[in-house]
Amino acid sequence: MKKHLLFTSFIAILFMSFIVSASPGLDMMQAYLKKLGDKKVSLFFLQQADVATIKPLRKSCYFIQLTGLKPGLLYFSDAPERIAGHMTEKEFVGVWKSNKTSPNVVMHAYNSPNDNTKPLSVVLKFTNPNYNVSTKTISYQGCINDAQQQQQSINATRLYNVSLFIDPFCLYCGG
Repeated sequence: MKKHLLFTSFIAILFMSFIVSASPGLDMMQAYLKKLGDKKVSLFFLQQADVATIKPLRKSCYFIQLTGLKPGLLYFSDAPERIAGHMTEKEFVGVWKSNKTSPNVVMHAYNSPNDNTKPLSVVLKFTNPNYNVSTKTISYQGCINDAQQQQQSINATRLYNVSLFIDPFCLYCGG
């Protein structure tokens, strides 16, 4: 199961890296979406960072701050309209807040920057995104929302080589 998740993550990153090299920015993507009229388009996101600082808030809930953000937060859609590209963290937070959403996020990371043999993968419900322009960090509140995973906790105060696989929400829903 873990090997399958790692392989799937690798393929998704490789695929998205290839697509992003020729993808439109947020403005071009929104113009394209407006041409679709009343069709709804939901986007998935992939965000990567060197480090996540974790602070417990309450049972199964955490403050998560990402530093060392990789340039270009990736987005893509599934059929029938296939769209892919990248946007800045500032654009992403603006889109998220305007949609008033709380997506599920798979956080995949490691306990050590040099040891990629023991990954942590946990599903969280993310809220309160905040991008700090001066420090170039992004933070969220995340709660483990799966009853089976609530027995699991994030014991580390720092995680490394972080990937966030963010479930879709509707960026532009026609009209």
